[in-house]
Amino acid sequence: MSKAVSEVVSEVVSEPKPARKAAAKKPAPKKTKAAAAAKVVEAPAPVEPKAKPARKAAARSKAKPAEAVAAPAVVATAKPAARKKPAARKTKPVVEAPLTPPVPPAYSVLTLDQGLQRGLLLQPGADAPSGLVLDAQPMEQQLQRLLTLAADAGHELRVADEVWLQLAPGRDAEARVLRLEAAYPDGQGLATLLQAPLHGFQWEAALFAVCAGRALLADDLGLSQRAPALAAWRLAALQFGLGRGLLVAPAERHAAWQAEAQRLLGGWPAELRLLAPAELRGDEAADCLIVDAVQELAELGPLLAVQAPWLWLLADRELLGEPQLDALADWLDAQRRGPLAQLRALGADASKRQQREALQMVMLSRRKRDLGQTLPLSLEQPLWVQADGVQPDAEALAQSRQLLQRWQRLGYLAHAEQLQLLRAVARLREAAVGQPACAAKLQAIVALLPQIMPALTQKLVIAVQQDATAAMLAQGLAELGLAVASLRRDQTPAQRAAELAQWQGEQGQVLLAVDAACPGLDLSAAGVALLLHADLPWNPAQRAQRVARVAGGSRGLLSWQLLVPGSLDAGLLAAHEGQAALPAAQLDFEPTAQPFLEAAALQRFMAALQPALAAQA
Repeated sequence: MSKAVSEVVSEVVSEPKPARKAAAKKPAPKKTKAAAAAKVVEAPAPVEPKAKPARKAAARSKAKPAEAVAAPAVVATAKPAARKKPAARKTKPVVEAPLTPPVPPAYSVLTLDQGLQRGLLLQPGADAPSGLVLDAQPMEQQLQRLLTLAADAGHELRVADEVWLQLAPGRDAEARVLRLEAAYPDGQGLATLLQAPLHGFQWEAALFAVCAGRALLADDLGLSQRAPALAAWRLAALQFGLGRGLLVAPAERHAAWQAEAQRLLGGWPAELRLLAPAELRGDEAADCLIVDAVQELAELGPLLAVQAPWLWLLADRELLGEPQLDALADWLDAQRRGPLAQLRALGADASKRQQREALQMVMLSRRKRDLGQTLPLSLEQPLWVQADGVQPDAEALAQSRQLLQRWQRLGYLAHAEQLQLLRAVARLREAAVGQPACAAKLQAIVALLPQIMPALTQKLVIAVQQDATAAMLAQGLAELGLAVASLRRDQTPAQRAAELAQWQGEQGQVLLAVDAACPGLDLSAAGVALLLHADLPWNPAQRAQRVARVAGGSRGLLSWQLLVPGSLDAGLLAAHEGQAALPAAQLDFEPTAQPFLEAAALQRFMAALQPALAAQA
């Protein structure tokens, strides 16, 4: 409050002192004869503004007569002096000076706007040449044109650091592409990075993730993205110094991740932490964040708090047209380089093709028909099923290792020893097909049915090696109301033909096919969604025969393998790497097989047995 204003306020709220002095100096009236007969009492003048007319009347009515005086006392009130109004303060009118626009500096400045797609924002200087204006070119081309024009005109153009930082991710992506092309011309040498081969379409996904830096892998192939993600991790670590990593996946998928890392990398990378979503603390930081099964995430909140410049999101299916696609694009396009703006510009009625084109900078989403003949005959994926109480037969494991060591030492086993070895290995395999394992596999199949058979017109083939396994699975699936047919060894050819015709008809859904009952049969049918291997043969050629019966000459058949931790399955996968066929003797339940192997076949059998046993605890 200024001094003048405070003085005005004080004058308004305080009593008028000049009026009080005037009332005090007023001379007393002269006494008349009438007044001499009465005692005159003069009341002091009331103080303004407390005097009220009502109180004057009350004072007169309540006045008592004075004692010892004949005439009543007369109370005379002095007339209050008139209050003088304070003189109006004279103030000078305030004349506002006209606003003078600031004089722009001589130089010009380039910054960024803050829209869904960052663009250049130009603040022209006083000496800016007339041609120094923005146009519709991409940001980097615009910037180069403006810099050249300003330099030619002798004009200073200042570029804010945020502009260069906006261009950095695109420059980095281009640099990564050039470096990888130089290091692996035409893909040569990529296979040496891993201990097991990948298909070409899987390497394409891995390279896309590395070059993009922030990417969503969401193919419509029915396959997980574990193999491409691990290959991308190895490649980025070797070529671009990727250090700490954080992999967030549902707890039930951890065993599959660890098995895949063992197969491709020879073990789990020390720099890569594996967590379940519930284990996130909210203060994690890493060079790279990998998130598996993003299609199952209800919210992204805890994950968004993780500080990581590299981001790989993995989905088991195509996400085009689904509601969470917008939130994932928002996360990936943190620097607003354009994908999110282009996606939202399409609107709710956009086609999948339009969405795929809008997000092509950050998303790889392919369909079978897009890949065509580049696909293998089958798209195989291991699915690890947790089964309580499954563990290898300790006695059989010890006997198998003892006979393997004898072979390695002598290069010879007697036929009786061969028979002992085959029986011991068969007991080891029972852990993966026994009652606890089959019960767990049935539960896994039931849980996967909505994903395997989203439409009732689709069909499923479950391949097994034994009639007992087929009977157990068929009973459980039939109890769910599914139309189940079975091909078993104990059936006649006519019975098998009837079961096959029933499954191939319009009402058929699930076919349980025992290997020994299927030679010569064509199991292909319209609408086959998946081939499910309920057990793993010793001879990989038998698994290939399953695929050939169901695929019917087409490529890209989705083929899943149900595997049990703690059994011989992990070892068999290692033994199958790079092998088209292996001697199995009687391990694959072939009706005419013998337990004895010739020297050359025995040598190949023992070579496969070594990695199979090495995987056992």
